Formats: sequence, structure tokens, C-alpha cells
Amino acid sequence: MSELVQANELRRLSVSLVSIRVTTPKTTSKRLKSPVKRLLVIVLFACLLGLVVGYVLQRRYVDSYRNRTLWAQAQGEMGQIHKSLLVFADEHEGRHALSLEEMSDTFYVSTELPKDPFSGQDYFYELTATGFRLTCLGKDRLPGGDEIPDRDIVYDEKGLVGE
Repeated sequence: MSELVQANELRRLSVSLVSIRVTTPKTTSKRLKSPVKRLLVIVLFACLLGLVVGYVLQRRYVDSYRNRTLWAQAQGEMGQIHKSLLVFADEHEGRHALSLEEMSDTFYVSTELPKDPFSGQDYFYELTATGFRLTCLGKDRLPGGDEIPDRDIVYDEKGLVGE
């Protein structure tokens, strides 16, 4: 009987050891996975937040700076075209060019005629009763506009209009 008791004790002890071995790695792996999962979620959330913040900052500041720079570029290019138009008129007994192409064909500009940086097309040019009018409508491509880069840039035979 004592051998039977010892055998039962041995089985109970081995079953409890097996259950310890089986449960210990499971609880340890759960403990390890839980912080790793949390860290992974935090890192993914931080990346997503970084993308959203970067997009917002780009739209607000970088695009605004870029558009202001394009507006200043257009104003400078139009100033050069204005000077070339005046030279053309001087050399043609006061007659203004009928179109920007006519002026560019006679090499009054050093390179190819600059294009409107907002549309990629030629600046608007028209003859008036007193001379000519050279216009860039700005970023919004609509007449008017209160603030740069939406404000129109207009040159006539006297120079920059509005300054």
C-alpha cells in the first residue's frame, strides 16, 4: 500500500510539474507579446500622426511659400518683358508689338519668352488706346485678388500698375 501511495504521489507531482512547464512558457510569452504589441501600436500611431502633421504643414506653409515665390518670379519676368516691349516700341517709331510673339521673334528677350508660372501659358498681352497691358492673374487665375499670390500683376506702358 505504501508503494501505491508513493506511486500516486509521484503521478500527482509529475502532473503538477508538467502543468507548470506548460503554463509557464504560455504566461511568459503573453507577458512578452503584450508590451511588444503595445509598442508596435504606438509606433504605427506615431508614424500615421507624423504623416498627417507633415501633410498639413506642407499644405499650409510650404505651398504658401512656393506660391509666393512663383508670384514674385512672375512679377520679375513681367518686368523684363515690359522693358523689352518699351525697347521694341522705341525702335519701331512708337509702335507697340501686336503680340508677345512678334517681340520675341525680333530677339528683344535674351531667351525664350517666359511663361506664366501658374498656368504655364503666355502672359496676357493686349494693346490699349494708350499703349499696352501685360497681365498675370495670379494663382487663382481669376481677375482681382486681394492678397499675394492671388493678386493680379499688371504692367502698362508706364510700368507696374498699382505701385
